[in-house]
Amino acid sequence: MKNFDYKGSYINKTNHHIYIAPTEELKDIIAHYTITFPSEVPASSKLFHIIPDASGCFIFQGRSRRDFWGPMSEIVVLENDLQKAPARFFVEFRPGGLYQISGLHQKKLVNQRQQLRYLDVQLDEELALLYQSCKDYEQLIKAFNKYFTGKRKVNLLPARLIRAKEIIDQDHGNVSLEKVASDCHLSSRQLLRDFHNYIGLSGKEYAKVVRFNYLLKQIEEDDFLSLALQGGYFDQAHFNKVFKQITKTTPKKYLSNLADFYNEIYKF
Repeated sequence: MKNFDYKGSYINKTNHHIYIAPTEELKDIIAHYTITFPSEVPASSKLFHIIPDASGCFIFQGRSRRDFWGPMSEIVVLENDLQKAPARFFVEFRPGGLYQISGLHQKKLVNQRQQLRYLDVQLDEELALLYQSCKDYEQLIKAFNKYFTGKRKVNLLPARLIRAKEIIDQDHGNVSLEKVASDCHLSSRQLLRDFHNYIGLSGKEYAKVVRFNYLLKQIEEDDFLSLALQGGYFDQAHFNKVFKQITKTTPKKYLSNLADFYNEIYKF
């Protein structure tokens, strides 16, 4: 399959990516499908810094290789091989989405990157058969939508966690976990256990990732002090410290090298 085989609707298209929405029924589990492909436009940098997104993904490269990434709590640096690598197909989950497909305890999957068969042999075999039976990406997306819709009916997130996640998301991560637990009628220990089981990260780690990804959307428009105050940081120095912990660089250098970084704008 090649990128030009896909003739359906999409969320966005760049020189190397096509972002495609799942069905409405899956939008709380899957943020989007992505096709990456080489093009005549060269890649802008040699390394790719992927910002943590507290979720996970499945990656299909050709008909024989299938990988998974667990929920990410830290930055990942990879070779930028978009110009020379074959087309890849991604299933990009929302936070908690990987649990609803796999049914697996998520804490042990945090920051894991392995072949999909090590996650679940049966899941790997079923997805491999689906992928190999499809002649183009439109057919593949329809098949995956149907498959994942069936899977999600088995492993549902508890309502209390959905509510806790909604509170954190609505406040862009700038909220106390004590308030979240209280509003959801949970103890702090129960909240921690739920986040570890179903999201992978702790509630505090999840809020940190949500807050940071939200601020990255504003970074080209606002000065750093405004961003720091908007994000609930004590001052700009505190913001700079957290920024460097996550990205391994400063806000100023980040802005000067935006092409070196990839953050998920469709998951938050």
